Amino acid sequence: MTVGPAFPCHCVGACTRGNLIQELSTAYKPIPRTVCRFAVGGDTCPRTAFTVPLKVVFLTKFTVKPNNGFAVASMLLMALSAVLRLIYYPQKALSCPEAWLYLYLPLLSVVLFIVFLLLWGKRTLVPLCLPVTGGVAFFILKAFTFASPQHTALCCVLYTAVLVLTCLIFCGILRIKCLLYPLFALPLLVHAAMDIHELFFAAERTPLSEFPPEASVLCIMAALLCLAIAMQQPSRSTDKGDAS
Repeated sequence: MTVGPAFPCHCVGACTRGNLIQELSTAYKPIPRTVCRFAVGGDTCPRTAFTVPLKVVFLTKFTVKPNNGFAVASMLLMALSAVLRLIYYPQKALSCPEAWLYLYLPLLSVVLFIVFLLLWGKRTLVPLCLPVTGGVAFFILKAFTFASPQHTALCCVLYTAVLVLTCLIFCGILRIKCLLYPLFALPLLVHAAMDIHELFFAAERTPLSEFPPEASVLCIMAALLCLAIAMQQPSRSTDKGDAS
Protein backbone atom coordinates (compact mmCIF):
# COMPACT_ATOMS: atom_id res chain seq x y z
CA MET A 1 0.00 0.00 0.00
CA THR A 2 1.35 3.42 -0.91
CA VAL A 3 0.36 6.77 0.49
CA GLY A 4 -0.44 8.48 -2.77
CA PRO A 5 0.69 8.95 -6.34
CA ALA A 6 3.90 10.69 -7.09
CA PHE A 7 4.01 14.50 -7.25
CA PRO A 8 2.59 15.62 -10.63
CA CYS A 9 5.36 16.75 -12.92
CA HIS A 10 4.20 20.20 -14.14
CA CYS A 11 5.98 23.46 -14.52
CA VAL A 12 4.88 25.76 -11.72
CA GLY A 13 5.26 28.80 -13.92
CA ALA A 14 2.80 27.40 -16.45
CA CYS A 15 0.14 26.66 -13.87
CA THR A 16 -2.17 29.11 -12.25
CA ARG A 17 -2.37 29.20 -8.48
CA GLY A 18 -5.82 27.66 -8.52
CA ASN A 19 -4.82 24.77 -10.80
CA LEU A 20 -1.77 24.00 -8.67
CA ILE A 21 -3.82 23.90 -5.48
CA GLN A 22 -6.41 21.68 -7.18
CA GLU A 23 -3.76 19.24 -8.40
CA LEU A 24 -2.16 19.07 -4.98
CA SER A 25 -5.51 18.45 -3.30
CA THR A 26 -6.34 15.60 -5.68
CA ALA A 27 -2.85 14.06 -5.53
CA TYR A 28 -2.59 13.95 -1.76
CA LYS A 29 -5.50 12.77 0.31
CA PRO A 30 -5.61 13.00 4.11
CA ILE A 31 -4.36 9.91 5.89
CA PRO A 32 -6.53 8.38 8.63
CA ARG A 33 -5.03 8.68 12.10
CA THR A 34 -5.50 4.97 12.67
CA VAL A 35 -3.01 4.22 9.89
CA CYS A 36 -0.31 6.56 11.20
CA ARG A 37 1.33 4.19 13.60
CA PHE A 38 3.88 1.42 13.56
CA ALA A 39 2.64 -2.11 13.99
CA VAL A 40 4.31 -5.50 13.73
CA GLY A 41 3.59 -6.87 10.29
CA GLY A 42 2.48 -3.48 8.92
CA ASP A 43 3.06 -2.58 5.29
CA THR A 44 3.55 1.16 5.18
CA CYS A 45 4.89 4.11 7.09
CA PRO A 46 2.46 6.92 6.15
CA ARG A 47 4.28 9.57 8.18
CA THR A 48 7.27 9.42 5.87
CA ALA A 49 5.11 9.33 2.69
CA PHE A 50 6.73 6.26 1.17
CA THR A 51 6.40 2.53 1.49
CA VAL A 52 8.43 0.97 4.31
CA PRO A 53 8.43 -2.79 4.88
CA LEU A 54 8.15 -2.87 8.64
CA LYS A 55 9.20 -6.53 8.62
CA VAL A 56 12.69 -5.15 8.10
CA VAL A 57 12.34 -3.06 11.25
CA PHE A 58 10.54 -5.67 13.35
CA LEU A 59 11.63 -9.05 12.02
CA THR A 60 10.25 -10.93 14.96
CA LYS A 61 7.44 -13.39 14.39
CA PHE A 62 7.09 -14.18 18.08
CA THR A 63 5.38 -12.25 20.83
CA VAL A 64 4.57 -12.88 24.49
CA LYS A 65 1.47 -11.74 26.32
CA PRO A 66 2.52 -10.53 29.78
CA ASN A 67 -0.62 -12.06 31.31
CA ASN A 68 0.27 -15.50 29.97
CA GLY A 69 0.86 -17.96 32.83
CA PHE A 70 4.33 -18.98 31.65
CA ALA A 71 5.26 -15.33 31.03
CA VAL A 72 4.22 -14.46 34.59
CA ALA A 73 6.23 -17.43 35.88
CA SER A 74 9.23 -16.26 33.84
CA MET A 75 9.12 -12.78 35.37
CA LEU A 76 8.61 -14.15 38.88
CA LEU A 77 11.57 -16.50 38.50
CA MET A 78 13.74 -13.64 37.26
CA ALA A 79 12.68 -11.54 40.23
CA LEU A 80 13.43 -14.44 42.58
CA SER A 81 16.92 -14.79 41.13
CA ALA A 82 17.53 -11.11 41.86
CA VAL A 83 16.22 -11.45 45.42
CA LEU A 84 18.54 -14.40 46.08
CA ARG A 85 21.55 -12.36 44.97
CA LEU A 86 20.46 -9.39 47.05
CA ILE A 87 20.23 -11.66 50.07
CA TYR A 88 23.55 -13.43 49.57
CA TYR A 89 26.11 -11.03 48.11
CA PRO A 90 25.73 -7.79 50.15
CA GLN A 91 27.00 -9.65 53.22
CA LYS A 92 30.12 -10.75 51.35
CA ALA A 93 33.27 -8.66 51.16
CA LEU A 94 33.34 -8.15 47.40
CA SER A 95 35.75 -6.02 45.47
CA CYS A 96 34.33 -3.55 42.94
CA PRO A 97 34.86 -5.87 39.92
CA GLU A 98 33.37 -8.78 41.84
CA ALA A 99 30.36 -6.70 42.84
CA TRP A 100 29.73 -5.76 39.22
CA LEU A 101 30.14 -9.35 38.07
CA TYR A 102 28.12 -11.19 40.70
CA LEU A 103 25.56 -8.56 41.69
CA TYR A 104 25.09 -5.46 39.53
CA LEU A 105 25.29 -7.04 36.06
CA PRO A 106 22.80 -9.85 36.84
CA LEU A 107 20.45 -7.42 38.61
CA LEU A 108 20.52 -4.99 35.68
CA SER A 109 19.80 -7.81 33.22
CA VAL A 110 16.89 -9.05 35.33
CA VAL A 111 15.33 -5.59 35.62
CA LEU A 112 15.64 -4.95 31.88
CA PHE A 113 14.20 -8.40 31.12
CA ILE A 114 11.06 -7.76 33.18
CA VAL A 115 10.57 -4.17 32.00
CA PHE A 116 11.08 -4.98 28.32
CA LEU A 117 8.77 -7.98 28.51
CA LEU A 118 6.02 -5.89 30.10
CA LEU A 119 6.43 -2.95 27.70
CA TRP A 120 7.07 -4.65 24.36
CA GLY A 121 6.29 -8.33 24.82
CA LYS A 122 2.97 -8.01 22.97
CA ARG A 123 4.69 -6.47 19.93
CA THR A 124 8.21 -7.79 19.64
CA LEU A 125 10.89 -9.73 21.50
CA VAL A 126 13.79 -7.88 19.89
CA PRO A 127 14.47 -5.67 22.97
CA LEU A 128 14.93 -8.81 25.08
CA CYS A 129 18.17 -9.46 23.22
CA LEU A 130 19.79 -6.77 25.40
CA PRO A 131 19.15 -8.38 28.82
CA VAL A 132 19.92 -11.81 27.37
CA THR A 133 23.26 -10.45 26.18
CA GLY A 134 23.91 -9.09 29.66
CA GLY A 135 23.11 -12.46 31.22
CA VAL A 136 25.35 -14.34 28.80
CA ALA A 137 28.14 -11.83 29.47
CA PHE A 138 27.79 -12.65 33.17
CA PHE A 139 28.07 -16.39 32.51
CA ILE A 140 31.07 -15.93 30.20
CA LEU A 141 32.92 -13.71 32.69
CA LYS A 142 32.09 -16.14 35.47
CA ALA A 143 33.55 -18.98 33.36
CA PHE A 144 36.98 -17.33 33.55
CA THR A 145 37.00 -18.05 37.28
CA PHE A 146 37.02 -21.81 36.64
CA ALA A 147 40.19 -23.72 37.43
CA SER A 148 40.23 -25.71 34.19
CA PRO A 149 41.04 -23.79 30.97
CA GLN A 150 39.26 -26.46 28.94
CA HIS A 151 36.12 -26.01 31.01
CA THR A 152 36.33 -22.24 30.54
CA ALA A 153 36.76 -22.52 26.77
CA LEU A 154 33.90 -25.01 26.44
CA CYS A 155 31.54 -22.82 28.48
CA CYS A 156 32.45 -19.72 26.48
CA VAL A 157 31.69 -21.50 23.20
CA LEU A 158 28.40 -22.88 24.52
CA TYR A 159 27.26 -19.56 26.01
CA THR A 160 28.10 -17.71 22.79
CA ALA A 161 26.13 -20.26 20.77
CA VAL A 162 23.17 -19.83 23.15
CA LEU A 163 23.31 -16.05 22.73
CA VAL A 164 23.48 -16.16 18.93
CA LEU A 165 20.70 -18.73 18.57
CA THR A 166 18.43 -16.97 21.07
CA CYS A 167 18.86 -13.58 19.41
CA LEU A 168 18.23 -15.04 15.96
CA ILE A 169 14.95 -16.53 17.18
CA PHE A 170 13.91 -13.40 19.08
CA CYS A 171 14.57 -11.32 15.96
CA GLY A 172 12.58 -13.70 13.77
CA ILE A 173 15.50 -14.71 11.57
CA LEU A 174 15.11 -18.26 12.84
CA ARG A 175 11.43 -18.98 13.32
CA ILE A 176 11.75 -22.36 15.01
CA LYS A 177 10.78 -21.79 18.61
CA CYS A 178 11.21 -25.47 19.57
CA LEU A 179 15.00 -25.02 19.37
CA LEU A 180 14.81 -23.00 22.56
CA TYR A 181 13.35 -25.88 24.57
CA PRO A 182 16.48 -28.09 24.67
CA LEU A 183 18.64 -24.96 24.65
CA PHE A 184 17.29 -23.94 28.05
CA ALA A 185 15.96 -27.21 29.44
CA LEU A 186 19.13 -29.31 29.12
CA PRO A 187 21.44 -26.87 30.98
CA LEU A 188 18.72 -26.49 33.63
CA LEU A 189 18.54 -30.26 34.18
CA VAL A 190 22.34 -30.66 34.21
CA HIS A 191 22.85 -27.84 36.71
CA ALA A 192 20.00 -29.08 38.89
CA ALA A 193 21.49 -32.60 38.97
CA MET A 194 24.93 -31.24 39.83
CA ASP A 195 23.54 -29.03 42.59
CA ILE A 196 21.54 -31.90 44.10
CA HIS A 197 24.67 -34.05 44.08
CA GLU A 198 26.77 -31.35 45.78
CA LEU A 199 24.09 -30.65 48.36
CA PHE A 200 23.19 -34.19 49.41
CA PHE A 201 25.54 -36.83 47.97
CA ALA A 202 29.01 -35.33 47.58
CA ALA A 203 31.80 -36.24 49.98
CA GLU A 204 32.17 -32.55 50.83
CA ARG A 205 28.65 -31.25 50.74
CA THR A 206 27.91 -27.64 49.95
CA PRO A 207 26.16 -25.96 52.89
CA LEU A 208 22.71 -24.55 52.20
CA SER A 209 23.96 -21.10 53.18
CA GLU A 210 26.16 -21.12 50.07
CA PHE A 211 23.39 -22.29 47.74
CA PRO A 212 21.64 -18.95 46.84
CA PRO A 213 24.00 -18.11 43.91
CA GLU A 214 23.39 -21.50 42.29
CA ALA A 215 19.67 -21.23 43.01
CA SER A 216 19.73 -17.84 41.30
CA VAL A 217 21.28 -19.39 38.18
CA LEU A 218 18.64 -22.14 38.17
CA CYS A 219 15.91 -19.51 38.40
CA ILE A 220 17.33 -17.67 35.38
CA MET A 221 17.45 -20.85 33.30
CA ALA A 222 13.92 -21.82 34.35
CA ALA A 223 12.71 -18.28 33.54
CA LEU A 224 14.12 -18.50 30.01
CA LEU A 225 12.48 -21.89 29.53
CA CYS A 226 9.13 -20.48 30.65
CA LEU A 227 9.60 -17.57 28.25
CA ALA A 228 10.22 -19.97 25.38
CA ILE A 229 7.00 -21.82 26.19
CA ALA A 230 5.05 -18.55 26.40
CA MET A 231 6.27 -17.34 23.00
CA GLN A 232 3.65 -17.43 20.28
CA GLN A 233 3.20 -16.25 16.73
CA PRO A 234 0.72 -13.38 16.30
CA SER A 235 -2.32 -14.35 14.29
CA ARG A 236 -2.67 -12.98 10.77
CA SER A 237 -5.94 -11.31 11.66
CA THR A 238 -4.14 -9.37 14.40
CA ASP A 239 -1.41 -8.31 11.97
CA LYS A 240 -3.95 -7.11 9.44
CA GLY A 241 -5.83 -5.26 12.13
CA ASP A 242 -2.69 -3.49 13.28
CA ALA A 243 -1.67 -2.58 9.76
CA SER A 244 -5.04 -1.15 8.77
